[in-house]
Amino acid sequence: MQKQKDTVKQDILTAAETIFLRKGFAATTMREIAKEAHVGLSNIYNYFHNKDEIYSELLKPLLKCLYAKVYEHDPTYTTLRSFTDQEYRRKEAQDYLTIAARHRRLLKLLLFHSQGSSLADFR
Repeated sequence: MQKQKDTVKQDILTAAETIFLRKGFAATTMREIAKEAHVGLSNIYNYFHNKDEIYSELLKPLLKCLYAKVYEHDPTYTTLRSFTDQEYRRKEAQDYLTIAARHRRLLKLLLFHSQGSSLADFR
C-alpha cells in the first residue's frame, strides 16, 4: 500500500530533524534523510527542492512565532518611558520563554545546528 503524500512529507521532515539535531545541517546529506525517512532519494525531490528547503520548512513554526512577537505592536507601550516599566519587561521575557519552551528542539536546531544553511546568520 502506498503512503499518503502528507505522511511521506512528514516522515521526511521528522527524519531530517532527527539527523540535523544529531549531525548539524552542513554534515547531513539528502541520502541520509531519505534512508531515515524510508523513502527513495529521488522521492524527496517530489516534496522539497533541496536540503535547505527542508530545513526552512522544519523551522517555520518557530520562525512564525518569533516574527509575530517581534512585529506585534502593543499600543499600551508607545513611549520610551514604557520600555523601562518592570511589568512590560516581565511580560516580554515570559513571552519569549514560552516560545522557547514550546519550540525547544527547533530553537536548538536554529541556534546550534544551522551552519551552512540559509538561516546560519539568523541570530
